[in-house]
Amino acid sequence: MEYKKLLSCWHKLEHFSPVLLPKGKNVVELIIPEPWNRPLKPSNPTKTIEYSIYIGVFESSTVTRFIDQYFNDFNKDENQKSNKILFASLKLDINGYYINESLGVSTLPWALSQLEKGQIKIDNWSDKFEELLNQLSNDFDYIFNDVATNDDDKITRSPIPVSLDKLKEIQEKIESLCGWSVLPKKRIYVKYNERYIATKDTDTNSTTDLLNSFYIKDLETIISNFDSNQVPKAFLGYLSGCLNYQSDRIDISTEIYVLQQSLSPINYPDGCWPSDYTLSLMQQFSVNSIFNSLSDPNQDGILSVNGPPGTGKTTLLRDIIAPILVKRAKALSLIDNPADAFTKMGQIYISDKFSPFIYAPDNNLTNAGIVVASSNNGAVENISKELPLKSEVASFSEQIEYFKEVAENCVNKNNWGLISAVLGNKANRKALVDTLWFNKNQGFEDLQKTLKFNKVENDSDWNDIVCKFNDKLAEVTLEKEKLEIYKKEYLEFLEASRTKIQLEIDVEDNLIKYVESERELKEKESLIRELKHRKKECLSELVIIKENKPGIFIYWFNWSIRSEYKKSIKSILREYNDVVETLKKETNVVKQLEVMLNQITTDLNNAKKCFLCTMRSFMFFKHIRKRLNQN
Repeated sequence: MEYKKLLSCWHKLEHFSPVLLPKGKNVVELIIPEPWNRPLKPSNPTKTIEYSIYIGVFESSTVTRFIDQYFNDFNKDENQKSNKILFASLKLDINGYYINESLGVSTLPWALSQLEKGQIKIDNWSDKFEELLNQLSNDFDYIFNDVATNDDDKITRSPIPVSLDKLKEIQEKIESLCGWSVLPKKRIYVKYNERYIATKDTDTNSTTDLLNSFYIKDLETIISNFDSNQVPKAFLGYLSGCLNYQSDRIDISTEIYVLQQSLSPINYPDGCWPSDYTLSLMQQFSVNSIFNSLSDPNQDGILSVNGPPGTGKTTLLRDIIAPILVKRAKALSLIDNPADAFTKMGQIYISDKFSPFIYAPDNNLTNAGIVVASSNNGAVENISKELPLKSEVASFSEQIEYFKEVAENCVNKNNWGLISAVLGNKANRKALVDTLWFNKNQGFEDLQKTLKFNKVENDSDWNDIVCKFNDKLAEVTLEKEKLEIYKKEYLEFLEASRTKIQLEIDVEDNLIKYVESERELKEKESLIRELKHRKKECLSELVIIKENKPGIFIYWFNWSIRSEYKKSIKSILREYNDVVETLKKETNVVKQLEVMLNQITTDLNNAKKCFLCTMRSFMFFKHIRKRLNQN
């Protein structure tokens, strides 16, 4: 339901998007006499004048006030600006005749009326809006044409010039059909345009102004059939991001292993753009991530690369295109015969003498394109023009080519191949087809003739080409495997370096502990000897005191002598007991020190042995590191 609510919100936003009145000196308010009645003349005979009429132009602040009042929102936005927006537009030729199918009606006023009617939660507005357009089309048949009957009672239509009064009538009709209760003060504007005269009846060389979203019906179809288990992975991921659903985000500034794993040699694409400069760390990480996370099983995924201007996002595109070409070459290399790359789909009847068969290329070959799209047409056009330039491949311009002669002769002499083209609008598409496929200039072969007259003559030629490619691909694979081995050995070298440093610290620590423990042990052993000696002295003193005990008469009748005797006995016994207790404690300490010293000795010997082994590994990996630096 959350996904559907989001889609419904987008659906409404597409309807409520206003159409701004174009700006420029050639956009003025329409007055009498109309410009096509004056009349104006084009700048040269190959051109004509076309008038774009903007109907129902009013201030956008009217809509803002209506929305605020409807939702009881009385907070003022001081930064809110009012622009001129419009109900509809259409086009007239130099004589003021309506150009068929040039009418466009903004969905905004109609959508505002649906809001008033409480229809905001309905997600199938396009059918109702289509009914409005059909009704307008029927009514306009009588406005733009003089309808009459001939002698055979058949209805005839003769186009008539459109007047300002007629345009006002159209304006009122559109406003009425939209059904918005607000009736803003409206005006009609006209824009003067010069364009080349159409060379064919089927080519009007005129385009309708795009007033509304062109994927409203697509949104409605998605909403009506939405099932999260059936939606493409990329689209569902995009929706989840818009709903702020938490994904498995990784901060590579703290989880360096992700960066290291992505930049492992084995994870590099098999092709890169021919350039004198390599990609930066994060550019290469982006390229590798794209090809590893969006590989064949996950091609319907989505990955975003963000960065401010000048950080190399456009440069990154080139290294995305290169592996795509290699991928297509891999698919070609699996084909035994070039003819096997095409499957007969049917036949088209042109004449009795010419009924060509239609062939479709293998999906593995067509699944290797890239579309560059942007809200900035100029940026996309520049990218498409720059990719085939020899300057973009620097010192490799003489080593690579892809229909190089065709590119030089038909597109730009500074191009190295047919790798990209400026498409988009009809004029660009027609110009590309004309110059590549129907080029009338003599002295060189266009793409059609090149494909026709430069064919692989036999299987052996094709096999030679395939073998050359596979040999180069094997070289790249072998080099990546070698680099992967070097990487593994280098990581082991780093680990050996860390182990060596740690063992050096351990040996030094154990040596210090050994010296301190040995010193302390000697001090304790000396103390024990002193305590044993003092113990003997205490016993000797006790014997002497007892031997000099006063006689019975003196002992019992002389209190002072008896008291002094007891005091001497008690003092020497106390000292003796203290010495015995201290001797016992120090003896235990000595035993502990001896155990600890034995353990330190063992640890020190083990650390020395490990250090010697690590040093041998370290010297080996140091040699490997030297090889790696040389390569």
